[in-house]
Amino acid sequence: MLHPPANPCPAVNKGQAHEIIPKAIKGTGDSLVDRDILTTVGFPSPEGWYFTDAAPNLMAADKAQDFIKRFQARFGLPPYNYAICAYDAALVIIDAMQRLTAAGTPITREAMRDAIQSAKVETLQGVCRSTRMEISPIIRSVCTK
Repeated sequence: MLHPPANPCPAVNKGQAHEIIPKAIKGTGDSLVDRDILTTVGFPSPEGWYFTDAAPNLMAADKAQDFIKRFQARFGLPPYNYAICAYDAALVIIDAMQRLTAAGTPITREAMRDAIQSAKVETLQGVCRSTRMEISPIIRSVCTK
């Protein structure tokens, strides 16, 4: 059973799935994984589920520790790996905007696309260098439409 990721209440569905088909192997994308799964649905509801996670595990990275501490201090819990990826993406976007502004270039989609594609930004995951072929599908869709 593959679970659709667009459900606003994944914990309920995990509990219901266990009640309806307790012995079935179930799979879902990472959008249904949260740190409270055992407390919201209780064991054994998560038993038999397989989860994917496309974000790299960055929680142990030395460069991420300051970000993790600041995030936890502000929000009261540690970030998910995706929060680190989102932070890095914001660094690339901010860098592109700063370079365009410094050059007196109007911030348009085309200018942002070109600035992002020429980025060389130090992020929590290392230096981000983008080329037309390496740029992420999300950034490509925003900057090329």
